[in-house]
Amino acid sequence: NGITSLIVRDSAGVLRSFSISPECSGIVSIASVLASSPLIFYLAGTSSAKLGRKIVAVVSALFASFLIVFIGNFLRLVSIVLATKNLGYNVAMSVFHYTPSLIYVALASATSIYLCYKISYVSAEAKVKRVSKPKLTIALVLSLIALVATAVFYSVVAPLNTHSLMLPSAKMPPESFEKLLKKPVEEIFSNSPAEIVSNIPKPVLGRALGVPNIRYFVVNYRGYVFRGYVELAEVPSRFHGWYVCLTFQGYRIEKSWSSIGNTTVNFLLLSTAGSKMLLGYSIYKYGFEEAKTPVYVRVSLFAPVTYGNYEHVSSAMRSLLNSIGAVSVAEQKQLDISTYTMLLANASVALGITLVALALIGKHAVKILALIKRGKTGTA
Repeated sequence: NGITSLIVRDSAGVLRSFSISPECSGIVSIASVLASSPLIFYLAGTSSAKLGRKIVAVVSALFASFLIVFIGNFLRLVSIVLATKNLGYNVAMSVFHYTPSLIYVALASATSIYLCYKISYVSAEAKVKRVSKPKLTIALVLSLIALVATAVFYSVVAPLNTHSLMLPSAKMPPESFEKLLKKPVEEIFSNSPAEIVSNIPKPVLGRALGVPNIRYFVVNYRGYVFRGYVELAEVPSRFHGWYVCLTFQGYRIEKSWSSIGNTTVNFLLLSTAGSKMLLGYSIYKYGFEEAKTPVYVRVSLFAPVTYGNYEHVSSAMRSLLNSIGAVSVAEQKQLDISTYTMLLANASVALGITLVALALIGKHAVKILALIKRGKTGTA
């Protein structure tokens, strides 16, 4: 099936396209809530309530948590669109794309545990002898230390592994900067086996899209003829979204996927008026000595395809885009403080839920021990 996209104008008047990918559909939040389900089954299983009441407790707890996640994710998506229109695209994606999920996942987990505990709990009819609360043990202290260490370690290591795959980059001498600006197609494919057939500047298109330098080109590679564009900009956000452009031109997006190799290649399988076309594109970062800001380059390839050969064509596109010279020297992307803050917040929420779960288990264990001692005293 095709991909449905929502197109809105941000606070700066730029068209932005939004589509819900599988990982943003709420499945990650639901998986996070399900991580606490063993505790829910434990609370219900160790309760002295009847089986029917235990089932009601588990079903009610899970239903409430899923409902909170669904409503929370819906409000998150709405807030992203509203923030884009009123506050700007960067604010919407950096704040409202991640932060709300921390809140509603924590709320859903806490609510499910509370409901299960309240519904399945049955108070003892007789008075229970007071049992002293368990003291901190070495095992508990070591467990808490391990949890804190894991949270900190995750916050530091996770972005290092994640961002290294984002953008391939290369350091180049100063003279290459002028060559890249004057002859971008030749410089981009200088170390590639592709044969350049045509290379035409598109200044009018560049002014219309707000991109300083755009070139239309045609290349031969492995027996395939690829048409495409090379775009240069000072920041990646200057590149227009292909979803918006292609949708306005009447194309239907039948399939989209990504391939990670030396660089991340994004693919779109398109159809219109009975014909099909494949788009593959990647973004590269070029750093220059004595230059304060890098240059970002997006290379996009188009080719007519059929259902029978689009996988072979995508393989050739992937090979060509991975052969571009910028990927020869990998450079890890610098991380800003917001990345560490967001990851630390995620780890802290997980740590907090774990501590609440330990507290509830400890409290419930005291009551179970009291009931066990009461039973032994009664039988004696």
